[in-house]
Amino acid sequence: MVSDLAYRPSRPRPASGSPLDVVFAAGGRSRASSVSDEGWAKTSVAMRRSTRRRVKLFALEHDMSMQEVVDLALMEYLSGRE
Repeated sequence: MVSDLAYRPSRPRPASGSPLDVVFAAGGRSRASSVSDEGWAKTSVAMRRSTRRRVKLFALEHDMSMQEVVDLALMEYLSGRE
């Protein structure tokens, strides 16, 4: 178990084979496209503490930033809704 969950700034990294495909495998869809070069916009989102902890642990275990995990998860979720 990872014990150091202290905040560390995230920076976007190019996606290469999404570990989130495992999380969303039940849907039968793979990620539609790689992260685009459109740039990033800051936003603020409130989430449950338990969800934040799960995202943080997933990110640490897969050498990703929390930003990457949330971005990829939202892209996957939204691609199934279009």
